[in-house]
Parts: sequence; C-alpha cells; structure tokens
Amino acid sequence: MDSAKPAKLLRVYLNENDQFKHQPLYVALVHLLRSKGIATATATRTLSGSDSLAQRSFRRVWPLATLSLVVECLDEATRVNEVLPAVLQMVQDRPCIVLDGQMWSERRSKY
Repeated sequence: MDSAKPAKLLRVYLNENDQFKHQPLYVALVHLLRSKGIATATATRTLSGSDSLAQRSFRRVWPLATLSLVVECLDEATRVNEVLPAVLQMVQDRPCIVLDGQMWSERRSKY
C-alpha cells in the first residue's frame, strides 16, 4: 500500500424526494462522481433523521414519510476540489460538508 495522500471526504445530505432533471438527485450525484473518476461514491438511505427544515423521517412510525439520504465521496483532495463546484450547483441549498484527511488506498483501474 502506498503512503498516505491528502484526501477529502464530501458528504451531502438529501431527502429521497430531491430531484435533478427528472431523476433522483442521489442517482444523479453518484453518476456525476463516477463519471468524473472519483475513487468512491456511495449513496446511503438512513434509518431515521431530519432534514434542514427539521422534518423528522421515521419510516417505521410514519410509513409514508420520506427518508433522508447521504451521498459520500472520497478521493485525493485535488480531485474532490475539481468536482465540488458541479456538486454544489446540483444540490443547491442542501447541506454539504467537506472534511480534510489522509487516504491510504491504491487506485485501481476500472473493471
């Protein structure tokens, strides 16, 4: 394994009803991140949470409630910085965070 490289973790908090050009926003984000060659891009549906408007979402209590989602990507800092403006334009007012860190990983070719 190579030595550590400066990395960034981008985390975007969404609602499952968020849309971008007639498709779910989380699908559009993961597609964008993968098309730009970001090392990892994952969308995760949460069990419970609240969005920026403090609307709680508990599927078990309210079966028709919309759930929160988190889209994360991790890569070298320069690569995340390159894709960040496009992501921010897509998510508009949804909460986002970028965390600095170190990444230990060998970049593998696409399969």
